[in-house]
Amino acid sequence: MNWLVCWPANLDTGHELMHVAVERLDEWAPTSTHLEISLPAPLACGIHDAWPHLATLARDAGFSDVDGRTEVQCVVDIELIELHAIPIEGLVLRRRLHVFGAAFTAMLGDREIGLLEIDDDFTRHGTMLRNDGWADISNVHVAEEFRRRGVATWLLGHAAAWLRLGGSRNLISYLSEDELGSAAHEWSLANGFVELNRTGRGWTRVP
Repeated sequence: MNWLVCWPANLDTGHELMHVAVERLDEWAPTSTHLEISLPAPLACGIHDAWPHLATLARDAGFSDVDGRTEVQCVVDIELIELHAIPIEGLVLRRRLHVFGAAFTAMLGDREIGLLEIDDDFTRHGTMLRNDGWADISNVHVAEEFRRRGVATWLLGHAAAWLRLGGSRNLISYLSEDELGSAAHEWSLANGFVELNRTGRGWTRVP
């Protein structure tokens, strides 16, 4: 189920719609059914903590998030991201195409010691222009022996400068709930990211 929404005041109607949808899904005799509320807007995927009535709809229909995960969504104004000096002597920046978009890589000699990948198109190739100006970090990794030396922050500064050239205004990062208080969380806070919401992902139902 891609998405199902209703106003909190219309929860009875939401239950009726969910009932019809689940009946149709069960007619196809799946081994399991997945609910992923992915609306055509930035950050609108899963069930937000601002939408507790939708979580009620899901549970009443037999969906469970016991085996799911909580995703913490954070955002920063790209104008607030600074470009820092090279953190390690001899480090060279390279940009290349990666799985989700542009990857900014930190090269030390022939070795890639860091990578920060971004997706700069939330418009779905121009079909939803209201999402223009949003980008997200889809991947970030630094070789273990080079961590906590500013490599990821240096890459972030270059990525932000590149995003500004294309007109992006907001940059999103994601954490799992288990990462709160971790080095990844500290890095997000140090670079100006603030928490927007927490989203429940991985709702499933066995018919």
